[in-house]
Amino acid sequence: MAKIKSIYASFLSFLLVFSTLVWGLSTNVVYASSSWNSVGSAGFSAGGAAFTSLAIAPDGTPYVAYEDMENGYKATVMKFVNGSWSPVGPAGFSAGGVADTSVVIAPDGTPYVAYADLENHYRATVMKFINGSWSLVGPAGLSVGDAAHTSLAIAPDGTPYVAYADWANDFKAMVIKFVNGSWSPVGPAGFSAGGAAYPSFAIAPDGTPYVAYADVENEYKATVMKFVNGSWSPVGSVGFSAGGAAYPSLAIAPDGTPYVAYTDRGNQSRATVMKFVNGSWSPVGSAGFSAGGAFYTSLAIAPDGTPYVAYADWANRSKATVMKFSPAVTGVTLDKDTLTLTAGGTTGSLTATVAPDNTTNKNVTWSSSNTDVATVDANGVVTPKAAGTATITVTTEDGNNTATCTVTVQAALSNLTISHGTLQPAFSTTQDTYSINVGNDITSITVAANAADDLSSIFIMGNQTTSDTINLAVGTNTIPIEVKAKDATTSKKYTITVTRAGASDATLKSLAVSAGTLSPAFASNTDAYTVDVGNKG
Repeated sequence: MAKIKSIYASFLSFLLVFSTLVWGLSTNVVYASSSWNSVGSAGFSAGGAAFTSLAIAPDGTPYVAYEDMENGYKATVMKFVNGSWSPVGPAGFSAGGVADTSVVIAPDGTPYVAYADLENHYRATVMKFINGSWSLVGPAGLSVGDAAHTSLAIAPDGTPYVAYADWANDFKAMVIKFVNGSWSPVGPAGFSAGGAAYPSFAIAPDGTPYVAYADVENEYKATVMKFVNGSWSPVGSVGFSAGGAAYPSLAIAPDGTPYVAYTDRGNQSRATVMKFVNGSWSPVGSAGFSAGGAFYTSLAIAPDGTPYVAYADWANRSKATVMKFSPAVTGVTLDKDTLTLTAGGTTGSLTATVAPDNTTNKNVTWSSSNTDVATVDANGVVTPKAAGTATITVTTEDGNNTATCTVTVQAALSNLTISHGTLQPAFSTTQDTYSINVGNDITSITVAANAADDLSSIFIMGNQTTSDTINLAVGTNTIPIEVKAKDATTSKKYTITVTRAGASDATLKSLAVSAGTLSPAFASNTDAYTVDVGNKG
């Protein structure tokens, strides 16, 4: 026992010295990766926050628990609501000072917190938040001996579990669960091969318990184990991190993928997150992504699979900071491949979708290959300018992904007038058929047209002209009008149908006979006459 405590004390001394060095460097560092983004303000706690622990509620709300240096080193829990962090119950709600705080949210949304209870000789205590206040789960100081680095998890069936480094078992890993009103061990006590610093416990969606820790037997590198068929076995290689892993924090994604966050000794004590995929552990984003030293790292996975990490931020005087991971953009698509508009007509719209869904960088830029034909604004609204074709391109902010839409702007008229009658319906750029009724006395009609853009040509009755006079027959007369783009690839046809009325006067203009004389003499309003002729045989 004395040897293990000596080793552990040496490890804590290393962290203290290394943390001090990082504090001196932190003002000059920058984020190693833009994939991790702050949730609310960096350093949001009122004062220093040690032993930060993060959890995500079933509704996606982030919670953070920590040892609150502004409140007598007691436990405080906060949650992120409406864009800011607010306390859950009173700040500093524990009876006395705490260490190794761990928060989880039960499937029913109830927050639980576990900690090493300074009021009970560093034994483990668990509390839950019900009806506006925090109450004990079982007795305070529930562990047999000192419980270092308590880590709490809730099984899918609501059973609370606690993992800790058990001083009564040479600082090896210990897991207990709360069943039928009391706490009992899961597997053998002290099941790890050697000392287990900062054990972190999580339960997979299928109910499998997992524990991660800084493995004393492997130079304090990260090791993860799971409880299957009554025993604990490694997940991947033991000691898989590149260097020492302080404050390892374990979380299981909704798809069952294990993730571990830790203070990375190989990266100036900045935060690193890894996940277990295809039989091995690989980094999530850049290793050492935090701005400065990140201590008491705590990891949680949102229901949509987004990893969040909380830590005491040495770039912000050890206040609490929470970041979330935004996966790299993998592509962008448009809702249309082609779009047809009319010169001088209404606008069109394009919608861009950036993949994957849970990336936070949805920023895109828009451009047109031919702004004389069509322009596009920052919202994907396309405005037709002149007949022709243009390619609209959307590009992700990193410049690595694009999608295009071919816009065809049809030639069109901007105005159409006639010398007699009234167009039915009234002229519109998009309306291509019209009718007119004129009287019998109208023997011709003049049609005048203007193109929506100066580069298009107009044809009336097949002749290139902007104005033409057409003779009208009684009855139906069809007048075709076509406007053609300069490139001759697009055109639009209009039709005017003119109906000229027949004559309404049915009287004779004159009446003559070959022999004899009309009696009375012809008059247009006289409808009866006689003619006398001689008999010549």
